[in-house]
Amino acid sequence: HYNLGNTLRLQAKHAEAVLHFRNAAKSRPEWPEAWFNLANALRDHGDPEGAARAYQKALEYRPHYLKALNNLGNLFKDQGNCEEAIKCYE
Repeated sequence: HYNLGNTLRLQAKHAEAVLHFRNAAKSRPEWPEAWFNLANALRDHGDPEGAARAYQKALEYRPHYLKALNNLGNLFKDQGNCEEAIKCYE
């Protein structure tokens, strides 16, 4: 599911990628990369709230996951939530 999600995301098939990343995260919930890629696909699909939840889930399993912190910060910045963005960037 993970690799198929990556391929579908590269093809801009975001809804399909979301489904496969959800399955990857469901089958291995402790795998932060699955949550991170799910978050990216949700962001691309236009679901910033879902993306934020998935980034936060990735961070539960790897608290210092720099890519997830950066992307979550960018998401907060794009939503105008500068305080939360700064926390992520710090």
